[in-house]
Amino acid sequence: MRPEVDAQMSAALRHPHKTVVRVEAWRDGQRLDTAANGFPFGLVVLGGEVKLDANAKVRRQINVTVEASDTLLRLLSPIAELRPYRGIRYPDGSTTMVPLGRMEIETQRLGYSPDGTLTLSGGDAWTRIQAAEFLTPASSVLGTRIIDQLSAFLTGAIPSLSVVLDPALPIWAIGSKVWETSRAGAIEEMLSALGAELAFSAEGDAVVRPIPTLGDAVWTVDADSESAVLLSADRDQSVQNTRNVVVVTGSGADGGDPVEPQIVWDNNPLSYTFAGLDPVNSPVSAGPFGVRVHRYSTSLTRGAAEAYIIATALLRKMNGLSRQLSLTAAVNPGLEPGDTIAVRLPTDPKTAARLVERHIVDSVTIPLTPDGVQQIVTRTTGASA
Repeated sequence: MRPEVDAQMSAALRHPHKTVVRVEAWRDGQRLDTAANGFPFGLVVLGGEVKLDANAKVRRQINVTVEASDTLLRLLSPIAELRPYRGIRYPDGSTTMVPLGRMEIETQRLGYSPDGTLTLSGGDAWTRIQAAEFLTPASSVLGTRIIDQLSAFLTGAIPSLSVVLDPALPIWAIGSKVWETSRAGAIEEMLSALGAELAFSAEGDAVVRPIPTLGDAVWTVDADSESAVLLSADRDQSVQNTRNVVVVTGSGADGGDPVEPQIVWDNNPLSYTFAGLDPVNSPVSAGPFGVRVHRYSTSLTRGAAEAYIIATALLRKMNGLSRQLSLTAAVNPGLEPGDTIAVRLPTDPKTAARLVERHIVDSVTIPLTPDGVQQIVTRTTGASA
């Protein structure tokens, strides 16, 4: 959850309030939509949204429609950056604004008509990193920590990029490795070796952190109360991409011996995807889900301990897709993928039971109009949340 959403704002979001939306245009540290450039009131936003999606390559994307302007179209070329905000204006006139990201404009479409509009769309810095392929083969520096090599590849694409490394990340060293062309592929391989993910923050920083797991709820999406924010919910229980056993092998960094396969599995008897106490020697002890295996191999693994951590991180991610909720709710602009939320569903008309579940946010949309609603897609992990 964004830190701007404090107790005062959390309470206000549950009741009628004055919503404030702003989208700024920037280039090279200078704001473009200013009075000096012919925009005394900034950009006039007519519609659009910001979408944050943990399962997309470009996790933070914007699509916004503003008043048509040839001047603005020229002003935003060459490449400019959009910085959207959504917040609350309190009765005393004070405001709290939540930043929603810094996204480089990729496409612009201007409609020439009496009611014409200018539509802008773009994504976070991963788009630029994908395009910044290696011109010649790039190699790791033997003995360098993986997190430092990863940071070097990120700033090699964007020298001004600030890289934030979570202190919980493993600090083991990298072996000898050469990547031919794909900078993004090299970064993704190192993230997998760390059991980590890369997310660009609302301030534009590259945040490298362990894959999120279910934690304490930062927000409650509820129904049937005076301050309820849940508008609708749909449950999806697909098992198409769910795995409950992960096997990680390593070819042995620096020409060393191959790493013995590391096998981890869902060993929680209360879990829907329980793989048994020993799926290797006794697969019949698995629950109704059976044994479903994901295999992963990497040349960055230097030992069994590292391979085990990778396998554990992959299991957390792949074992949590069996139950999803798609929610429509009143807007909380501070929600981010990886946040844990509590979902209090309507009373079951058949049993009178009322479920309260914890879910990890996978994707969330923040509308750029005051009257919009929020779409949230969540997943659970392991046993019942």
